Amino acid sequence: MLYAAHKRRALRHYARIAPAYDRRVTRGPLLHLRRRERSAVLGMARLAPGLSLADVGCGAGFYALEAKRRGLRVCAIDAVPEMLVHLQGKVDEVRLRDVETLTDAAPFDRVICAGVLDFVADPELAFSRLCGAVAPGGRLVVLVPRTGPGGWLYRAEKLCFGLRVNLFDSRWFTARAGLHGLRVSEVRTPLPGNLAIAADRG
Repeated sequence: MLYAAHKRRALRHYARIAPAYDRRVTRGPLLHLRRRERSAVLGMARLAPGLSLADVGCGAGFYALEAKRRGLRVCAIDAVPEMLVHLQGKVDEVRLRDVETLTDAAPFDRVICAGVLDFVADPELAFSRLCGAVAPGGRLVVLVPRTGPGGWLYRAEKLCFGLRVNLFDSRWFTARAGLHGLRVSEVRTPLPGNLAIAADRG
């Protein structure tokens, strides 16, 4: 279980590394693994020109920028202002928001939330906020660390930076999506340590 102090520590960590964050995740020996994650998320998101997309917890903005390149109307959302600096003027809208207090978002056709639920203090609340941002006929895609050996390795890695993380299994999302009017329609395991979940609103 994570507490507010753990979340604050994670936010401070990502604020510190924000200036070099994009270089950290797009270079090095693990780049091919990152590409597999991103390919899975983009494939599940089913991006199409003219749709609207919210990239919640956008970080350096990979999904936001890719969606913009494909002709979507894009809102980049993050709780770390140092991350959003990189996206000013590159997408349609930039919002400084925390996923757990995301109540003012107009519904979007697509919502992507990758690598964020790892660090929230209240996963149930955060997931409900994400579901609330999905328009009728829309799709939510989340990427999260999974329970099991791969997730435990990820957890150990983050502990080296003083960070604690939540781990999930697909049943957690299946049980909760229906409470918010969504249905889990696709589950992938891009890497042994994570899950990509797609849920649709009818």
